[in-house]
Amino acid sequence: MTPNNIMLLFFLLMPVLLKTVATQDSQYGNIDAGIFKAADNANSVEIKIKPDFLIESDQTITEILFTIKWNKQYDIEISGVGFISPFFVSREDAPSLYQGHYYQIFSARPLSQIGSDLEAGAERLVSYFDFTGDQCVLFELADDEWTQANNGGPFFELLGKPVTGVMYAPFAAYGSLGGFVTGGKTIDPGENTGTLTLENFQGDVVMWQKRRNEGTWQNIDGTGGETSYSEVPDIHGFWQYRAKAKQNDCPPEYSVPANIDVTMPDHFMLTGSDNDEQCYDAGISVTVQDYVAENTANVEIIAGERITIKPGTHIQYGASLNARITTDCTFCFEPESPVIPEAEHPSLDDNERISENNTCNTPEHIMTSQRGGLALKVYPNPNRGQARLDISGVETNSPTYVHVMDMNGAVKLQSVSENNTIVHLDLSHLKPGMYLVRIVSGDKMAHERIVIL
Repeated sequence: MTPNNIMLLFFLLMPVLLKTVATQDSQYGNIDAGIFKAADNANSVEIKIKPDFLIESDQTITEILFTIKWNKQYDIEISGVGFISPFFVSREDAPSLYQGHYYQIFSARPLSQIGSDLEAGAERLVSYFDFTGDQCVLFELADDEWTQANNGGPFFELLGKPVTGVMYAPFAAYGSLGGFVTGGKTIDPGENTGTLTLENFQGDVVMWQKRRNEGTWQNIDGTGGETSYSEVPDIHGFWQYRAKAKQNDCPPEYSVPANIDVTMPDHFMLTGSDNDEQCYDAGISVTVQDYVAENTANVEIIAGERITIKPGTHIQYGASLNARITTDCTFCFEPESPVIPEAEHPSLDDNERISENNTCNTPEHIMTSQRGGLALKVYPNPNRGQARLDISGVETNSPTYVHVMDMNGAVKLQSVSENNTIVHLDLSHLKPGMYLVRIVSGDKMAHERIVIL
C-alpha cells in the first residue's frame, strides 16, 4: 500500500475512530446555534455556535449541518460562503423552493481540533455568507417539515456524538421586525397596565396602537420612538397593545401585542357618546345616563340582572342600541383561555358563587383556545419535550408567530412561519412544568396550555 493510500484510509476512518473515543467519554451537553447580521458588512450573515459545556482545544466538532430559509418574495442570491478554520462550512447544491420559501443547506465535517477552548456560554463563529438583492430580507435557521424530510438539520456532532441544542437566535432580519410586547396581565378597572415593553424589534418605533374587544386598532398619539408604554384603560374589557416598527425603506411591521384583561365590574355607568360599534356590559347592572348614540353607532348593552336607561339618553336617527339581560352568562367579549381540565375545577354547589355578586364568573364559562377563526390544537399534551401544533384559520399571506412562555410570562421560545398549518416544537431544553403556547396570525390569536413531563 502506497503512502497516499494510507493517508486516504486514515481520513476515511477518522470519524469512526472519533466516534469510538466518544463512547468512552462522559456525557456532553448541547451546542446551540444562532444566525446574525454581520456587524461590519450590511450584506453578510453570520452563523455562530454556543455550547452549554466546555469544548476543549484538542476536541473536534466532527459534523455541522444547518439550513437557512427565506421567503421567495425577497429576490436575493447567496454570492459566497466564507470558510472559517477549522470548520470550513460549504453550501450543498442550489436552494430548494418549498411552500413559498427557499431552503439552502450548509454542512461540514471538520477533521481538525478547534484550536482553543470554547467556554460554556461563549460564542464561536463557524461560517458566514454574503448575499445580493433585497435589503429587507428575513433569514431564518430552519427546523421544520422540509428540513426533517430532506436531512437539513440542524445537527451538530462532537467527537462523533450528537450534541444538537436549540436555535437561540433563529432570525437575522434586515428589514423591519415588529418583535413582541411584554407585560400582559389581568387588572381591575381603574388600575394601570404597568409598563408594556417592546422587545426583539428592529427599526424605529413609528407609533403604538391599542384596541378593545378586538375592535379597530386606534393610534396612540405621542408614542413615536417609545419602546414602552403604560396607561389606565378608560373602561373594562379585553385590551391589546402593539407597536409599529419600520427599518429604512422596508415595509413596517407590527409587534405581537400584549393583552391586558380589565375585569368586568358588577355595576357600570355609561355616559358620553359613540359613533361606531361598541358593546358594554356588567355582571349585575348597567345604568345609561347623559349618553348619545350618534347616527352611525351600533351599541349593545348586556347585564346580568338589570339595565336602567335614564333621562339624557339620546339615540340619533340611523343609530342602533340593543339592551338585554343575559340568560346564559354570555357578555360582550370573552378573551380565550385554556380549557381547564375537569379535575382542576373547584368544587361548587349549585347555588354557590365564586364572586359575591356575579354568578357568571364560574370555570364552566371559560372559553376555548380559539378566536376570530384561528384555532390551535397541541398534541401530545402532556409530552416529554416534542409537540406538534395544528393551526387552522391562518391569515393568507400573513406570517404566523409562535411563542412559548412560562406561567410568569417569560418567553422561552419564539418562531415565525408563513401560512404553516403544522408546526413542530422542540421543547426538550425546557424544565418540566406548565407553559403557554400563543400563536398570532394577522389580527387573530389563540393560545393553549402545554405540559412538559
